[in-house]
Amino acid sequence: MQTSTKKHLSATVAYLLAGLLIVSACLAVTGWALPEWAGGQWWTKTTVSLLHGVLLGFLLTVAYGVLYQVVPIAFQAPPMPRHVLYWHLPLHLAATAGLLLGFVAHLMWLTTLGGLGVLAALLAFLHFLYHRSYTHARNRTPVYRMLVIPMLGLVLTFLFGLDQAARPAGVDGHLVLTHAVLGGLVFWGGLVMVISYKFVPMFALSHGYRASLPRTAAFYFAGCGLLAAIQFAQHLQPTLSVSGASWLRCVDALSAAATLVGLGLFSLDMQRIVASRKRRRMVFPLRVALAALCVMLVSEALLAICAAVPDLRLLVVTAYLFLFAGLVPLVFAYTQKIVPFLWFEYRFSKRPERKSAPLIDDMVPPRLACAALTLYALGTLLGCLLICGLVPIAWQQAGACVSAALTTAGALILFTALCHVLTIGGQRPAEESSGGH
Repeated sequence: MQTSTKKHLSATVAYLLAGLLIVSACLAVTGWALPEWAGGQWWTKTTVSLLHGVLLGFLLTVAYGVLYQVVPIAFQAPPMPRHVLYWHLPLHLAATAGLLLGFVAHLMWLTTLGGLGVLAALLAFLHFLYHRSYTHARNRTPVYRMLVIPMLGLVLTFLFGLDQAARPAGVDGHLVLTHAVLGGLVFWGGLVMVISYKFVPMFALSHGYRASLPRTAAFYFAGCGLLAAIQFAQHLQPTLSVSGASWLRCVDALSAAATLVGLGLFSLDMQRIVASRKRRRMVFPLRVALAALCVMLVSEALLAICAAVPDLRLLVVTAYLFLFAGLVPLVFAYTQKIVPFLWFEYRFSKRPERKSAPLIDDMVPPRLACAALTLYALGTLLGCLLICGLVPIAWQQAGACVSAALTTAGALILFTALCHVLTIGGQRPAEESSGGH
C-alpha cells in the first residue's frame, strides 16, 4: 500500500501555458515588424522588442519550465521547491515586461533595470536548480554534464546585453553579433541540441542506438565559442578587421567549419535514434518536432556561414527561419507531449483510474493541434516570402497582417488544446492509499 504525495500539478505546466500566452501577443506584433524587415529596416524598436519578447517572454519561460521538470525526472534528482514557481515566474515576467517597455519607450534606464531583473531571476533560478536538484542527481548522463555549457552561454548573453543597454554609444556590429551568437547559437541552439538527446529517444521510444553527445558538443560549442570570441575581439580592437583581414578570415572559416561538423554529427545521431524507434508510426507532435529540428539545423548552418561571410539579407532571413520556423514550432510540438505527460502523472498516476487513463498521445485534441500548427506554418511561410521580397510592395502590409493573424491564431488554438488536456478526468480525487504503481 502506498499513498500518493503529489498534491499539485507540476509547475512546468504553469510556465508552458504562460509562455504560450506571451508568444501569442508577440506573434501579433509581427504584423508591424514584417514590412520593416522586408524594407531593410532591421534594428527598429519594434524588431528589438519583438525578438526579446519571443526569446525571453516565451522561449526562456518555457525553458525554465522544462528545466524545472527535466532535471529531477531525467537525472533522478530531488524536485525543485514549489515555492520557486510562486515568486520566480512573476519576477521573470515583470522584469521582461519592464525590459520590453524600455525598448518601446526608448527608456534605457528601464531597459537596464528590466535586464537586471531578468538576470537576477535567472541567477536565482539556477541557484535553486543547482543546489537543490542538480548536484544531488544520481543519473549523471552526458546530457546532465553538457547542460552547463548552454547555461553559461545564457549568463554571458545577459551580461553582453546589459553592457549594450548601459553604453549604447559604444555598440557596434561586432558586439551585436557576439550577443547574437552567444544567445542564438550557444544557448538556444546548444540547449536544443543537448535536450534532444533526452527528448527524441524518450518521445520516439528508441532503444539500442549509437550516438555521442560529447563528440557532437565538442565540435559545435568549440565552433560557436570561437565565432563569438573573434567577433568580440574585433569589437575591442576595430583595427583587426583591416590589419588582420587574412588570418581573421581563416579563424572565421575554422569556426564555421567546426560548427558545421557539430551540426552534421548531431543530424547523424538523430537519424540513428529515430531509425531505432520501437514504434514504426510516429505521432503527429513528434513529426512536427523533427521537421522543426531540421529547419533549425539548416538555419544554424547558414547562420554560422553568414557570421563568417556577412550577408545582411541572408542573415535576417536565416534568423527568421531559425526563430519562427525552428525554435517556436519545436516548442509547440514538445508541449503537446510534455503537458499531457505531466497531467497523466498528476491526475492518474498511483491511482486506481490509471488502468483506464487515456493514452498520452490521445489527450491533445488532434484536430485542434493539427489546425494550430497548420495555421502557424502557413503564417510563417508567408512571413518568409515577405522578408525575401517575393511579395509586391503594395501587398506587403496586408500580407504581414495575414501572416500575423495566422501565427497568432495557431498559438491561441494550441493554448486552448493544451488547456483542454487539463480537463480530462475531472478534478484529482482526494488522496487515498492505493496499491503499487
